[in-house]
Formats: sequence, C-alpha cells, structure tokens
Amino acid sequence: NDTQLTLSQLGFNSPTFDIEFHPLSDFSSSGIDAVIFKIEINKGTGMKPLSECASGGELSRILLAFYSVFSKFTDNKLMLFDEIDTGVGGLTANTMGKLLHNISKSHQVFCITHLVQIASISDFHLSISKKELNNKTFTDAQYVDNDLESNELIRMMGGKELLSELK
Repeated sequence: NDTQLTLSQLGFNSPTFDIEFHPLSDFSSSGIDAVIFKIEINKGTGMKPLSECASGGELSRILLAFYSVFSKFTDNKLMLFDEIDTGVGGLTANTMGKLLHNISKSHQVFCITHLVQIASISDFHLSISKKELNNKTFTDAQYVDNDLESNELIRMMGGKELLSELK
C-alpha cells in the first residue's frame, strides 16, 4: 500500500502497518471508536502500537509518511510541520525534503526545521531568531531572498567557521 511504500522510501526496510478500531461503550471527544496505529518497524519484532515502539526519529518519519499519503484525500490546503524532522539526518532528510516538496504542490506547507536538507528545497525561506531588548525576549522573522539563501544554509550547518574547521 502507499503508506508502506512511503515508509520504505523513508528508510524502513520491511515495514508492516495496520490500523485497529475498537468500539467504545460511549461517545468520547474523539468519536465512538478507539483507534490504534500498529507497526512492525523491524522484521521479527511483531506488530506493536506505534506509541510503544517508535523512537523520535522513527515517529517523525512515520508521521510524514501518513501526511504524504493522506494529503491526497483532504480539502485542508495548509499543512504545518513543526520540526517533523526531529531525530533525522542524512539521506533520510533528503527524502523527507522531497516528500514535503511533493505535498507543497497541492497544499501550502509551512515547515519549521533545523535541517539544511529540508530548508534548501523551500520556495520561500524565513530565518527565525530571538533577540533580547530591555530585559525582554522577542522573536524576529526575516525573509531570506535568493541572494542570501546560501549564507543562511551555511549558517544552519554551523557557520562559515565550522566549514573552515572541517577543511
């Protein structure tokens, strides 16, 4: 299915995914059923509730897979991802960036990230910083235009000083 394929693209070798519905005795704020998402992340570990077996990075990738698949079926045209890339890096972050970019073709995507792989695929980039003035902290958002984008991506990687240390 689409979810398993997307999970495979995000670095899960042979994921198995299922959704269980358990009727409740009465209506609750979330409906008449308890819904349990189950997954087998690693072959041979057995199906377990998502809440019991996924690390932070795994949960980030699983949630993005859900959003990627389910975005095709929603009228909601705005999707906000607040650090959906937590615990992820390298090639998996590249894949996450591609999935977010694909979602952005039909939805407005607002993504808060610390990863260059995610920020570099954006159509528009804001740099967020905190500043202190008169013993108060303020958040500042600056639009990063094309001329400054390379400098901002370098800053996100650790700055020019880090790049020169690595060489």
